[in-house]
Amino acid sequence: MLELRPNCECCDEDLKPDQPGAWICSFECTFCTACANQRLHGSCPNCGGELLPRPLRSGAALARPHKSGYASPQAVQKAESQAKKIPAALYAGRDFSARFGSGLFKFKVAGNGLTIGHIGAEVAFDPDQGVFSDGQ
Repeated sequence: MLELRPNCECCDEDLKPDQPGAWICSFECTFCTACANQRLHGSCPNCGGELLPRPLRSGAALARPHKSGYASPQAVQKAESQAKKIPAALYAGRDFSARFGSGLFKFKVAGNGLTIGHIGAEVAFDPDQGVFSDGQ
């Protein structure tokens, strides 16, 4: 669902969802008419995209939840990943390789982490810390 941002990102003017005067790009950057036309000349300063009039959402559409059952995009939660976690111990010390694009990557499960190597460079991921290191 389109996020109707309440203010111009340039001058902070209030922009009501049920009134014209708001302009957006494809990333939903939001600007008032004055900024969109006079300052930005119809082009988003963030992404370079074209600014177009934002659709209106009025009356009952503002009060009624989206047909998904959620009232607003902020309330929408992403579905949990269907991927299953595999215990690292099952694959400890084993090497795997895969080709992504033009590169060949090597994967090695070690302890509770994963090491990824690519053309001589090696990077390790520590899931407990949530960080990458240079594999040293």
